[in-house]
Amino acid sequence: MEVRNGKTTSFWYDTWSKMDHLLDLTGVRGCVDMGISLKASVVTAVARRPWRHRSDLYNMIEDALHTQRSKMTLREDVALWKSNMEVIKLKFSTKNTWSLIRSSAPTVNWHSNIWFTHSTPKYAFMVWLAMHNKLSTGDRMLLWNVGIDVICVLCQQQLETRDHLFFGCAYSQNFWL
Repeated sequence: MEVRNGKTTSFWYDTWSKMDHLLDLTGVRGCVDMGISLKASVVTAVARRPWRHRSDLYNMIEDALHTQRSKMTLREDVALWKSNMEVIKLKFSTKNTWSLIRSSAPTVNWHSNIWFTHSTPKYAFMVWLAMHNKLSTGDRMLLWNVGIDVICVLCQQQLETRDHLFFGCAYSQNFWL
């Protein structure tokens, strides 16, 4: 946040100083130790009388408040958004935010067989789940809930796994033929 009047910037939850989210640094105990409510805005924190603390961290926060006090204006606060790790912009971009929060992995050779222009999203997603062995098969459901029936629903003979359903089951082998 770019703090101007401090009314809409949360003291504990927004990044308004170089110390990032203050609640992450101090924990919930910080609001008690500093005498600043968890719901407080920056303008509320700036308006209170400064304290001197035994903790260096709390004194650094008090110094940041003192610095902020001299920068206050009458204009509204402005939300800022990371465009990438170095650039901060005024305009929010879903694409840039997605790029920042996702963990990228190398492209797999089978991606174009699933994700193509006219693919049906529902089916593409199901195939993607199957490729990652994330379908709700008996062996996976057994991890979540002990005591359920994990036998193949098609042949009623073996443990239901992804590989069994698609390649090992007598019923699915007849289907493939």
